[in-house]
Amino acid sequence: MDYAKARATFAAAADAERAVPMAHYLRDQFVFFGLSAARRRDLVRPWLRTAKHAPEVGIY
Repeated sequence: MDYAKARATFAAAADAERAVPMAHYLRDQFVFFGLSAARRRDLVRPWLRTAKHAPEVGIY
C-alpha cells in the first residue's frame, strides 16, 4: 500500500466528528481522519498481511 492508497482508504473511513477533538488534543498541529486505533489497524491489516510475504525492499 503506497501513501496515496493509504490516504484514500483512511479518508473513505474518516469520522469528521471524532477528528475535531483529536486535532484539538494536539493543538491543531496535525490533520486527523478521526479513526480510532482499532479501526486504523483493521484498515491496515490486509496490507500488512501481503507486505509480510513481499520481498524486502531497501530503504537506504
